[in-house]
Amino acid sequence: MARFQVALLLGTLCLWACDDGPTEPGPPPAATWAAPAQGPDPALGVYMSVWGPSADRIYTVGGQPDAGVAWRSDGGAWQPLSVPAGPLLNWVHGADGVVWMVGDGGRALRSDDGGQSFRVVPTPVDTSLWGVWAADADTVWAVG
Repeated sequence: MARFQVALLLGTLCLWACDDGPTEPGPPPAATWAAPAQGPDPALGVYMSVWGPSADRIYTVGGQPDAGVAWRSDGGAWQPLSVPAGPLLNWVHGADGVVWMVGDGGRALRSDDGGQSFRVVPTPVDTSLWGVWAADADTVWAVG
């Protein structure tokens, strides 16, 4: 009889502790946006893309149709990057310490030093490149 009472007690406790089943999920937490106190100069044109390998290393690209620009933030103020003269830059991405930027006219730029310098990488097209994605330093896809 004692075994039956222990089993009954354990069974009752298990049922009591069990979840009542699925519940309706509540609303997700409210997303918040925070505008930086100071960012890239909007007078230089539109900004088309932003990417960063970390919160304290962020790049943005854009510009005017005939003058692409790029900026970098190291967690503080935005600094303009010196990119070769050329048309609007549309997208930025990177991997393994290499930063890639693509834009109008088949333009592709590569930096191996965190954006201190860029070199033009010839592409087989002269149409706009709208996106770039790097799997690693030398495996890169661009679309346009």
